[in-house]
Amino acid sequence: ITKICLLVSMVIGAVGAGGLLLFREFFVGLYADSAGAMEVAFKKMFFNLPFFPMIGVIEVLNSELRSMGKSVSAMCISLSSGCATRILWIQLMTRIYPGSIEIVFLAHPASHLVGFIANVVVFSVVYKKFMRSAKQEPQLQSA
Repeated sequence: ITKICLLVSMVIGAVGAGGLLLFREFFVGLYADSAGAMEVAFKKMFFNLPFFPMIGVIEVLNSELRSMGKSVSAMCISLSSGCATRILWIQLMTRIYPGSIEIVFLAHPASHLVGFIANVVVFSVVYKKFMRSAKQEPQLQSA
């Protein structure tokens, strides 16, 4: 089930991101009408949308961790990648590159990358332990 969910979420993320990029003028035009605002929105889309498939993987693996009883681990990964990474990124990188809107746009991809790596690593460890303990449990015999 996890493999299917990962595949479906990545496909939907890639198709959704591709559609948004392909029809970016239409979608951005729903919210902005000035050329300057549209240009900034397009730039943000190009920085963020390639990471959409990764968000699906993050959500699926985080949900799997919760289903295996590791809700605190899942919460810590979500908070550290979703909040702490973005705050630290903005605080550090805007000092190194002051006035760069691109650096601000990269806060989300950076946090997605941290969340992706953390979820893959923690899920792999928990899954291996989970499978080892499942093999060691005695099987119920039918009468």
